[in-house]
Amino acid sequence: MIAVGAGLVAGSIALVGFGLDSLIEVSASVAALWRLYSDRDLARRARAERIGLRVIGALFLGLAAYVAADAVHALLARTAPERSFVGIVLATASLVVMPFLARSKRRVAVARGARDGAVIGGSTVPTRPGGPPGRGTRPGLL
Repeated sequence: MIAVGAGLVAGSIALVGFGLDSLIEVSASVAALWRLYSDRDLARRARAERIGLRVIGALFLGLAAYVAADAVHALLARTAPERSFVGIVLATASLVVMPFLARSKRRVAVARGARDGAVIGGSTVPTRPGGPPGRGTRPGLL
């Protein structure tokens, strides 16, 4: 939420998108926990997997639409974001922290075995080094 607030203050779609992506990542982690909790029943597990993937996918599509719409608006209005010290610190901290988080998530997914499916394995994608959040955010803030 700090990144979203700092992005709104600075007028930075990169920073707002970074913050929203972090919220989506938390949602993906909750979906993964729900999926793990559903392991006892095969039908329930499949349902949790299917719903989790759809919700996460819809959130990412919504974020992409928001970023695209705001980017078009900024281009047409010829507005540029202000520099955000808070955003630069957050993006830099994520560069350090995210690889460790991704490794930990991947270890859990591997330890659980192949039965864990796409929700658990896929939830590590945003946290991988150089993953989607960092690619556009850090250059956009400097």
